[in-house]
Amino acid sequence: MIGKLKQNLLVACLVISSVTVFYLGRHAMECHHRIEERSQPGGILPLSALGGSMRTTLRTGQNLSTPFVYNKDMPLIFIGGVPRSGTTLMRAMLDAHPEVRCGEETRVIPRILAMKQMWSRSGREKMRLDEAGVTDEVLDAAMQAFLLEIIVKHGEPANFLCNKDPFALKSLSYLAKIFPRAKFVLMIRDGRASVHSMISRKVTIAGFDLGSYRDCLTKWNRAIETMYTQCLEATDKCLPVHYEQLVLHPEKWMRTLLKFLDIPWSDAVLHHEELIGKAGGVSLSKFWSILIQRHTFSLNGFDTHYWKRRPTTSSLEGSATAFYHHKHFAPPPLKYFARSALKSTPMTPGRKKPLAHCNHHHRVSIYMKISISGQPGPRAGPCLSININ
Repeated sequence: MIGKLKQNLLVACLVISSVTVFYLGRHAMECHHRIEERSQPGGILPLSALGGSMRTTLRTGQNLSTPFVYNKDMPLIFIGGVPRSGTTLMRAMLDAHPEVRCGEETRVIPRILAMKQMWSRSGREKMRLDEAGVTDEVLDAAMQAFLLEIIVKHGEPANFLCNKDPFALKSLSYLAKIFPRAKFVLMIRDGRASVHSMISRKVTIAGFDLGSYRDCLTKWNRAIETMYTQCLEATDKCLPVHYEQLVLHPEKWMRTLLKFLDIPWSDAVLHHEELIGKAGGVSLSKFWSILIQRHTFSLNGFDTHYWKRRPTTSSLEGSATAFYHHKHFAPPPLKYFARSALKSTPMTPGRKKPLAHCNHHHRVSIYMKISISGQPGPRAGPCLSININ
């Protein structure tokens, strides 16, 4: 009896061992196959390997049983700028396109990029990482995989994927390095309007003191300078878009943008408000202003009297220098810029190029100068001076 029991146990153990060896061998072959796939040029990652569902996407109508492939060489789109500069509007308009998926802010990507910058700036930390074998090449590969994973997985598949995290463009040069075919859209808005919007709407932004106009304008200026400079250095990979121009001439600017991104035209981008919350459309947002069609009242959300009343000499002493003209783009109509406060010479609205003596080493030809003294302040460059009497 005991001998028969031992025999049965031996057979059972043999069966279990055989099954275990079979499955281990099978998984080993699959792992080897995946390693070979990833070692191919371009590091192709099928959607199934990234956990994508094998279904028909509402955005493209394409069956994913033959999955899309995602890799670092795909044409990603990054939308950025200072918050309250039209980044959400731009994201919503692109999201309305049937071949584009942006989705809402991830909030993770800018933090990871900032951490990477911190490691690079600290000589001691970089030395320690190099000694540990965590070289720039290792970190770049890890950043590629991590960022791509987030962009791919936080929404449904599409032929063109984009990310809208405003401050991600502070690392525009680095993103262009690790994603060679990525393109960037930098949203630019009048600095006073951006600050007025963030303070009046109480939009919390890391590093911005909403109780101080001086602090917000200083931080705005610093952020836009960092992003704008990198945008110019990226040449044909970055397109600056002025919020005011987008609102006033949406079709013209969306056609320019889609041509820049090599995306076919679709009238849907002009009617994003009709697709809010719909399947395959634009995901819901907290910001009510994108629920309605591009509104022009935001261009008059602040005026001369507001800026006379709110700032004080102590809180806004000196000037706020704002970049507002790229060599290829004309400024918005001056009536939308604190109309009675403008004194513009020699720049005139509608000029396609800056005057020769307005050129700057950053190719910025219009500056805004705010003075609280009651007298015209020193001009911030030869093109434009704004005085608050």
